[in-house]
Amino acid sequence: MAKAPDLFGVEGTTSTIRFGRLGDLLILLHPLANPSTEDWRALIEYQRRELPSLRRTLVYTAGGGPNAGQRSQATAIYRDNPHVTLLAVITPSPVARLIVTAFNLFVEHPIKPFAPEDIDEAFKYLQLSRSEQATIGEILQRHAEWLGLKTSLRFASSRLS
Repeated sequence: MAKAPDLFGVEGTTSTIRFGRLGDLLILLHPLANPSTEDWRALIEYQRRELPSLRRTLVYTAGGGPNAGQRSQATAIYRDNPHVTLLAVITPSPVARLIVTAFNLFVEHPIKPFAPEDIDEAFKYLQLSRSEQATIGEILQRHAEWLGLKTSLRFASSRLS
């Protein structure tokens, strides 16, 4: 299998959030720490520039996430880009999944929360190809230590050869 592209270069790598794109998919990674103001600002600038050409968003968070003000900024950006219709958040944190559910009160297109053991369902929801799934799996494994993952993620595309 070809090595996944490094989606998280200088622009998309900060101390509290990493982000990049894969085709029309925005990928956001959060460790346990919540995004700093500076890191969130970098993400918002990236989203303003890139969201017009994106259709899907995948967030993997170990539990960290935006504060109320940051969520308000994200709501406004997604409201201005209604073509981004598929949004999924994968997190082991029941609290984060509850926040995602509450966030749905303020967005046009619902964001679906998933536990890590349901990663295959998240991939199906986002309509990811097998190639995209494999690339995302490689990205998650590459950033596992930074994310604070204690075990390897297991999903159907990791069994591809």
